[in-house]
Parts: sequence; C-alpha cells; structure tokens
Amino acid sequence: MHTSPLKRWLVGLTLLAVLLFSAYLWLQPLLSIGGGYAAKHACSCYFLQDRELDEISDHDLNFSVLGYYGLEVEGDTVRASLLGLAEREALFVPGRGCVLVNQEDLPLPAGTETLAGRDEPEAFYLSAPDLIPADSLPQAAPASNAALEAALDYGMQAVPGGGARGIVVLKDGQLAAERYAPGYDRNTRLLGWSMTKSLTGMAVGTWLARAATDSLAPARPPEKITGLFAEMWQDKRREISLADLLHMNSGLAWNEGYGSITDATVMLHERPDFADFALR
Repeated sequence: MHTSPLKRWLVGLTLLAVLLFSAYLWLQPLLSIGGGYAAKHACSCYFLQDRELDEISDHDLNFSVLGYYGLEVEGDTVRASLLGLAEREALFVPGRGCVLVNQEDLPLPAGTETLAGRDEPEAFYLSAPDLIPADSLPQAAPASNAALEAALDYGMQAVPGGGARGIVVLKDGQLAAERYAPGYDRNTRLLGWSMTKSLTGMAVGTWLARAATDSLAPARPPEKITGLFAEMWQDKRREISLADLLHMNSGLAWNEGYGSITDATVMLHERPDFADFALR
C-alpha cells in the first residue's frame, strides 16, 4: 500500500514527539534535583556571601548541566530555571539561612525576627555567630614546611564547582597555616554542607564528655546509648548506638551519590523533612 510523503512525515514527527516527551519524563526528576541544588546554593552565596548571580553561576555552578540554569532574585527568593522545564526556588530566612522550597504548601521555618510570642526557646533559632577577630587567634610560628606548602597548593587547585575556598591548619590549638581563594578570607561565611555533620558530631561528643560535671548530659557513654528513635526503629536498628551515628558508622543502607537520583539527592532536594526521610 502506498503511503504519501505527508503521512510519513506526520508519523515521524509523532514518534519524535513521543520520544522527546518520554525523555523529558525520564529526565525531569534529575532536572528538578539539579535546579534545587542551583537555587539553594545560589541563594546562600547571594545573601550570605554578597556575591553576584553571574559570578556564582560561573564559578560554583560550572559543572554538569547546572551552568545552563538561569538564576534570578526577587525579594528574599532566588529562582533557578532551565528553559522553563524545571523551576525551583530557595528562600532566605533571616537568622537561619536559605531554605529550598520542597513543598509549596508547607510553612517555612520562621526567622529570628518572629521570636516574640513563640513558645519555643530562643536558643532553637540560630542567629549568625559573631566572627572571631583575627588578632584573637593564637598564632603558631610561620610555616616553613615545604610539604605543608605543597599540600596547601594541592588543596587549593581549581576544579569544576570552584574548588576549595579556604584551608586552615591548626597545630596544638594554634593557627599554623591558612590559604584562601581570591576574594575570600578568614571572615568570609562559607557553606558547610557535609562538614557540618563532623562539627555537630564533635560538639555532641564534647558535651557527652562533660557528663560528670553537667547534670543535663546522660551518664552512659555514647556507645551504650541505644534504642534510639523507638517510635520508628522497632527492628535491628534498635541496636544502633549514638556513637555509631556520631562516627557516621550506623550500618544503615544509604546511597550518598550526587550525580543521579539517590538517597542523598532525594532527601536534600525533594523532601521537606530531612530527618523524617533519614529515619525511615
């Protein structure tokens, strides 16, 4: 049976449209995650580091498809958009930082300016800490170690995403060496990301070590504190100790990859309640 050229074109265009739409449905979750990262990162850099959006895009979002996301600021909100196919936004909350909007109908956390009349203790709301004056830091002798200088050179190499912003070396509680990227110094606020986990673990560990003199701290050592989150962990997870969590050695199944749809990327960029997602 003879098929006209027009019909063949229509069939071909239909198949192409179906393929493109299918590809979009497959890529859309990845595009949403990428947009979430771009919006959150740009929001923090813009409001907390006073950097311009173009510079953030060129130096921080210059890998994968992130550089193709357009960024714009409206009030306290930064929006990231990829040709209208994936749009995400992050909101700057004074005293707390930037919050990625993962669920539009969910109330966002309050800033420190809304404390009046609230029942929660003021300590729950994080205000920006005072910066440590540079001249108050204990100074070690100037570093002359060639290996240390080489390590600093290596650590500050440029990589996609911007590389290190600063490296500080302490020895016996004294500042032994420091190095910063152009435009950064010891007073620049930096995004903590996973470093915050280590700092939190150190703070909790220090608090637990003071149990003998602090009536608020538990008497048991962290390796003996089990049965955590009893309302959810009714299985073998009851054996996980606080020490396991502080060491990030819980044994929980967790995919930390960031280049695809994983536990980490879904938690950070798709869920409004990180803790609930991790607990489950």
